[in-house]
Amino acid sequence: MVLSERQQLAKKLADELGKMDGVWVTSPLPLDDNHKLRVQIKDIDKNRIVQWLRDLGWDPVCISVLPRVCPTGLIGACLYEIDLPRERQSIPQEDRIIPKDDVGRRVRDSEVKKMLEAIYGKQKR
Repeated sequence: MVLSERQQLAKKLADELGKMDGVWVTSPLPLDDNHKLRVQIKDIDKNRIVQWLRDLGWDPVCISVLPRVCPTGLIGACLYEIDLPRERQSIPQEDRIIPKDDVGRRVRDSEVKKMLEAIYGKQKR
């Protein structure tokens, strides 16, 4: 299966986050196109990791307080979402060509002529 650019980006980011202590990626990979990458971060390491993500240009958003169950007991942690850019559908531009409107131009030219006559009188054309 060939992964999209968004899925490859999610995999790379998840791999980097997985190397850190106190971070758990909770989103199933490959990431679905309609989902955000979910990461659980231990409260003690929250400031350092969130700042690291912001320095990389990501905007992690805290969506829930969700304690982590560890062998030593419950650890305070929060669940964050990172919205990865989605692929944009290209819009064909050939369909958007507007034909020249000679009728509209003629009406506009006559209106401009009448306005100039009203301002300057009949001497100017």
